[in-house]
Amino acid sequence: MHYTVKQKIMAFGKQYRAFDAVGNQMFEVSSMLFSPERRKEVLDMSGTMLAWSEWPVMSARAELACGSTTLALEIPFMSHSPEWTGTDGSGNSVAVVGDFFRRSFTVSVGGVKVAAIEKRFLSFSDTYELDVDESAFRPEFVMLIVAMIDHKYHSDNG
Repeated sequence: MHYTVKQKIMAFGKQYRAFDAVGNQMFEVSSMLFSPERRKEVLDMSGTMLAWSEWPVMSARAELACGSTTLALEIPFMSHSPEWTGTDGSGNSVAVVGDFFRRSFTVSVGGVKVAAIEKRFLSFSDTYELDVDESAFRPEFVMLIVAMIDHKYHSDNG
């Protein structure tokens, strides 16, 4: 499924809205302001939390959860080529790999591509185009990964 994720301007903390291919808002991703865990949450349109991530300051490990499904990612402090690796709750390898300019990323599980993330080049706010194989990977995880990419590579404090 195709999604467009746009950073919300004029918000306390980083907030993003995710829209489906026809423009309906499906999710909101919010960052907790002044959170030492850099906590992010994915909410549905009724405000119910669907997924969350914690990536403590000064830590190279992020924990993500969506229902009973978990994911752990190792995020290096310094890297010329962005590559995050980890495992899901079933022990499958997970990799988030980006290009040198950090505009294009893929997410793979067990060596199989499950999502593509592209940062739009010229836009008013940080905007990402996502293609997610929902039969193989939860879109909520991809929303959290996008917020983490934006924090690490495309924000003033990343």
